[in-house]
This record gives sequence, C-alpha cells and structure tokens, in this order.
Amino acid sequence: MFKMRDGIGKKEIIVIFSSRSNIVGSSLLLSGFGSFDISVYPDQVTSEFKVSFTKELKNACIRITDVVGKPLRLMNVSGTMTRIERSDLNAGIYFIQVISDNEIIKTEKIIIE
Repeated sequence: MFKMRDGIGKKEIIVIFSSRSNIVGSSLLLSGFGSFDISVYPDQVTSEFKVSFTKELKNACIRITDVVGKPLRLMNVSGTMTRIERSDLNAGIYFIQVISDNEIIKTEKIIIE
C-alpha cells in the first residue's frame, strides 16, 4: 500500500496491491466521501455479482471497463448495494469504477469465469 497526493494536495490516493486475493483495488479520498470503500462479491463471478458501498450513494454511476479501459456498461446507482448481471460480459478481467460528481471515487477489479 502506498499513498500519494495530487499536485495541488487536495486529493489523496491510496493504492492497495494484493497477491493473495482476486480483488485488487484503489480508493480516491474526496471531500464528502472520507474513507469510501466498496465490496464486490463473489470473487469469482459466474452469473451475477453484488457491489456494496460503505456509504450511501445518491445519483452515482458504476462503469464497467475491460482491461484496456474501454467502457462496456454504465449504470446509475443509489443506495448501499446493487446487483449486476453478467449477461453480455465474456470470461475475463474487468474493472468496476464508482463515479460521483464526474470523478472516479473507487475502482475494483473483478474476474468473470
């Protein structure tokens, strides 16, 4: 884990690397969100997965991208949990980004089998 600040010093980015888990994430601490975190489960996705949030979201978005960053799905979310169907996502590695006020506040990696 390491921390770094942007050039202005207003945002702190915490990056967490793990070799023991299928979920590797990073969090962006923004004013109003404090220490925001998400949980994606199950680790190995077969049909659907759930994303839960440590803080209630209002008018946020979840964007799913492939490993090169190509957006594949964008959905509006509010509350503390959402379910996402695998449907058109082929087996592979994807990233879930939680976006609020046009800023990415959290990114998690998921593996679809």
